[in-house]
Amino acid sequence: MKAKVYLDRNESQFPLSPACRGIIKSKYQKYLLRYTDKSIDSVQNKLLEKLQNLTGIDKTNIALGDGCEEILKICFDHFIKKGDKVLLADKSWGHYKTLIEAAGGAPVYFNLAENRDRYRYDIASFKKNYKKYSPKIVIITSPNNPTGNSIQFKLLCDFIKTAKKSIFILDQAYWGFEDENKNQLKKILTMHNKILITRSFSKYLGMPGIRLGYCIAGDYFKSVKESLNPYLGFNQLSILLGLSALNDLSYYKKIAKIISDEKQKYYDGLKNSKIFKIYKTDTNFLIIKFLPTLEKELRDSVEASTFSLSFPKEEANKYLLRITISDPAINKKVLSLLLRIDKRSR
Repeated sequence: MKAKVYLDRNESQFPLSPACRGIIKSKYQKYLLRYTDKSIDSVQNKLLEKLQNLTGIDKTNIALGDGCEEILKICFDHFIKKGDKVLLADKSWGHYKTLIEAAGGAPVYFNLAENRDRYRYDIASFKKNYKKYSPKIVIITSPNNPTGNSIQFKLLCDFIKTAKKSIFILDQAYWGFEDENKNQLKKILTMHNKILITRSFSKYLGMPGIRLGYCIAGDYFKSVKESLNPYLGFNQLSILLGLSALNDLSYYKKIAKIISDEKQKYYDGLKNSKIFKIYKTDTNFLIIKFLPTLEKELRDSVEASTFSLSFPKEEANKYLLRITISDPAINKKVLSLLLRIDKRSR
């Protein structure tokens, strides 16, 4: 029996970049024999300088972390007191709720709206629920998981202006699938002194196994950034791989183009379906809404296949199917399965 291809975790289905593969095969083993060197010539400092050049933000306002999850957890532990409310989209990453409640907080929600072929952030629902709950923290995820939609810059500014009294977290774990605008990033940080931005090496750069992320934040988050800077440093191999990936961005741009082209095949194949509604996304996955009557057949068909797909568990995400984009051969198999179900339903 063939091993399953896991398309339910939003993990990259593509190889490491040539530069990263070179690190694995190289003589860099010496770094594993020492604690992190924090000097000006260290690989950690080189990574921070690379991120400074990439974002246009001074490296003193950038802190590394063990993925976005650690950054969020430390932030919640620092600022949430028992009963504090955290406002986020109803269709969002389910683990937010776990982290918020572990810190003593209470998640509250505003609604995401639907356009014809894409989810979108709804400023009216946000303003209504912000006023209702007076949250300690606001989380906006862009691109969002599981819906894959980004928030446009002008609309993001409206959200920030509305939430002036709260800590504002912009979670960009799926950063990279859209072009960077350094001027917009700088403006966001000057709009509100309580803004923290999180980014990951797991999605666009395709390395969830190295557990590396970073945050961009000002002096208000000094204690958070200090907590993210361990006394004995970080995993040196993770730092080396992260730096190598950022030095090889042209490779990841090619992968992003492949992902975009493969998503288009799904859009074209399912655009006339009466039982599946496919949404456009800005990520390495796509999202499909299916009719409730199809749930058992769809789950059984996926279970019997050689791949796994994600059926998000949260009530707000019910009847959504999330598919990580893989290589063309695997994508063809997944699309064929969906088209067979679509044909049988007619």
